[in-house]
Amino acid sequence: MYRSVACILLILSAICAHGQSQRMVGVDEVIALARAKAPDKLRAEALAMQASRWQQSSSAIFPSRPQISLDYDTERPFGTNDYQFSVGLSQELSLWGARSRSRTVAESFAKAADAAQASVITRIDLTTRLLYNKAWSLSQQVALADKLVLSSTNLVEASRRRLDAGDMSLLERNIIVLAANRQRIELERVNSKYAQAIGELEALTGLDLQNSTLTADTTSIVSSPLDATVDYYLLSPDWVRLGNDIRIAEAQLELARVSVLPNPTIGLAYSQDRLSIEGSEIQYSGSAGPSIRNIESFGNSVGLQLTIALPIAIPGIWQPNMTSIAQREATLLELQANQIQLKIELAGKMARLSSQIARIQRALRVYQESLVLIEQNDELLSKGYEGGELSVTELLVGRQQLADMQSGQLDLIREFRDAEIFLRSLTTR
Repeated sequence: MYRSVACILLILSAICAHGQSQRMVGVDEVIALARAKAPDKLRAEALAMQASRWQQSSSAIFPSRPQISLDYDTERPFGTNDYQFSVGLSQELSLWGARSRSRTVAESFAKAADAAQASVITRIDLTTRLLYNKAWSLSQQVALADKLVLSSTNLVEASRRRLDAGDMSLLERNIIVLAANRQRIELERVNSKYAQAIGELEALTGLDLQNSTLTADTTSIVSSPLDATVDYYLLSPDWVRLGNDIRIAEAQLELARVSVLPNPTIGLAYSQDRLSIEGSEIQYSGSAGPSIRNIESFGNSVGLQLTIALPIAIPGIWQPNMTSIAQREATLLELQANQIQLKIELAGKMARLSSQIARIQRALRVYQESLVLIEQNDELLSKGYEGGELSVTELLVGRQQLADMQSGQLDLIREFRDAEIFLRSLTTR
């Protein structure tokens, strides 16, 4: 049945493009232009990926940045040259697996950013393909309506000659003219819808489609009915995105749990100081005594420092980060519940779309069989009318029946393709 639909699409496109010198435009070109026309969304997702990857690379080196301290004290304003100078370098050590968990969080964010960008592309492709399918279907409706208008115009001209020759009544002539006017109204109606769809497609892609012909999208989106043994929901972009969110929440919860344990900070420091004592004479009664000379002292030292935050957390008894842990647990439970609900929703959507595709396939088979019979009847009606065996009313009724069947077939093909496109968006990463 999928081959039959593809053949119908190709035949209709060939008929529509026959005799035209317009530029042919395909769905792949339109989708590529739609992606290029949506740089803001894609750029935002690309920046998010870049930030996540930078966070991933930085967390692989240090869980926190090293710190440098400088200190200088002097008593020069008070008349002395004394001073103290020190410089130190310290780094917090990541114990208890916090470093690996931080890296896991960063990697999860990077994967989530990749999935978010893929999801944006999927939504752009879905919107573009649906709009393209709508515009192509309306172009076929326009071609059909134009063909019917031409046929009815020829019939009106023939009825004028027969009326002048006295072979037709004025009532029959008016019936033919009214039928032709109805076809012209229908042509204007579908032309208006087609122009609107083309305008939306041009706004989405920036492509001038006024002098272009859309080719049929014969891409094999669903090559066969869905296999009941395959979990297609695992391929859904929504499922992938939610799975990444769950992995992030799990990693953040593990990180919060180990964050309650203290990480020691080690440091290396160098210090230098200068101390001076001015000399003075010791006075005895009536005479000067010995004097004490000036004393200057320079000191250099190197030291190690170890710092541990207090109070130390005791799991189950004293955990200062309990609020954060509880929030992370609640977020994880909510995401897991959403995942269960999403699985049910995706399974239901896929089942409905598969059922819809099967129903449309059966209807298209009936349409195909019926069109063969109606086309045969159209030839018989034309011969019967020309031979005077049938009335003009019977001829018009038969031709309208053929037009309705052809229009209904085009509507069904569009529904069939829309269902395939939606199904693909649910089962393609």
